[in-house]
Formats: sequence, C-alpha cells, structure tokens
Amino acid sequence: MAGLRTTQSEAILIGAKGGFVSFSVDGVLARSTKGAKSRAMADVDFGKRMGSMLRLGGLVASHMRRRVADRGQMASRPKTSYSRLKPTGGGKVHQYAVAVPYATEANTDPAADTSHAWHQRAGVKFGTFDVTGGMWAGMQVRSVNGGDGVAIDFRGSSVGGTGKAKTYTGKKKNKETGEITEVTKTRSESTRLNIRNQDKAGRVFALFGVNVIQPTAEEDLAMAAAVGRQHHITLQNALGEPPPGVQIVAGDVGLFNKLVHSWVKR
Repeated sequence: MAGLRTTQSEAILIGAKGGFVSFSVDGVLARSTKGAKSRAMADVDFGKRMGSMLRLGGLVASHMRRRVADRGQMASRPKTSYSRLKPTGGGKVHQYAVAVPYATEANTDPAADTSHAWHQRAGVKFGTFDVTGGMWAGMQVRSVNGGDGVAIDFRGSSVGGTGKAKTYTGKKKNKETGEITEVTKTRSESTRLNIRNQDKAGRVFALFGVNVIQPTAEEDLAMAAAVGRQHHITLQNALGEPPPGVQIVAGDVGLFNKLVHSWVKR
C-alpha cells in the first residue's frame, strides 16, 4: 500500500504488526486489522476504499483529540469533577496519593491534600484527561466489521496512577501447543504499573460519566456534510458534469473544512 497518500502530507505511511493498511494521521495510528486483511485478498478495490475510510477516521480522531486533550471541551457534561475533599479509608482521613512513577511522568509530587489539589499542581485542566499523555498517545483508528467501517479507540498501555499490589487474571500461551490458558498473577507494589489505555478511558467514563472520544453533534453533522459532498462530486463526475460549485457547510466548520481539504476527492 505504498501508494496511499492524503492530499496533504498529514498521513505518514508506517509499518504496523499485523496491519495491511497502516499510517499515521497527525499522530493517530490508522490501521486495518487481520480480519480486514483476509477480506482484501478477494477485493481489488479494498485498499483504496479502506485507506479512504481510515484516513477519514484519522482526521476525525485528531480533531476530537485536540478538542478534548488540548481544550478540555467534552461532548457531554461530566457528572462530577476532581474532588476537593480529602479521601478517607479505614475510618481515617488521608492524603490523595498516586504511584511515584506516575507522579514522575506528571512532573509533580506523588501526594497532595485532595485530588483537585494534586491535578492542579500537575497543571492538568479538568476535561482534558491528559495527565502524562500516555492514554492519548495510544489513540488509534482501526477497521471493523470485516473492513466496512472504522472504530476510534485506544491501543497499548501506559503508566497508571496506582502502584498498589494487585492480583489479576492474565493469559499464558503454551509455545508448543498454542493453547491459551488463564493464570492468576500478582503485581507487586514496587512494580511500575502499566495500565491498558483503553481501561484508562473506561475509568474516566466510570468516574466522570464522560466518553472522551464521543463526537459532538456538530462533528457528526460535519462528517455527514463532507460525505454528502463527496457523493455529489462522484455523481457529477459520473454524469460528465463539472464539479459542484456550491459547498454546503454544516456542523463543526473546522472539521468540515479539514475533511473537504484532506479527504474529499475532486
């Protein structure tokens, strides 16, 4: 797929283990999955279609990331914020504390009086959910439904906020038979605790009731308008007519213009 490009130099082709089409759009990994790869063997147009869909998803994902991680503008209202109360446990009031490696990544001390005070000291604006940058660095767009659609989520893991010992269920693969079994593992308190970035996003939703990658209504309208414009141009081309001169802008103007400039084919 070395010929895949956007109209600008926003998409950089990269390699991805298990990927068929893979590139980076403004730092967001866009890749097809193994299932989509098998479908591609029977579809000569798959590469162009899937590359276009992944590029669309990458542009939308990078736009949403800037809205949330940079500006703290969420698509829905959070049910709470960082607590201004001292945490309690075992009947005692104590400090809000995080694992030392996590505090090091955030360039601050591991403890403060409250969650609000700690995040304020770390320079974290509420709504960005960007303490160390680890979760957002794992943002990706991947193919789903056999290659007919794309999903925006998080890949990989990054250092988490707690370094407490924990027993959890993991998986172990037998190298000789290939059999996968579940095993119980214990992570020591001194271990640098890495957490799946997808779980971090889930934790945000559990605590604050916010889906960090939920598009706004305006972004949905902008996507629909850009897709509509692409279909209009395709129809005009099929009829041998000149491209439409009138451009109907809807929803998020910034996202619409980005999609028209970098995704819509004329």
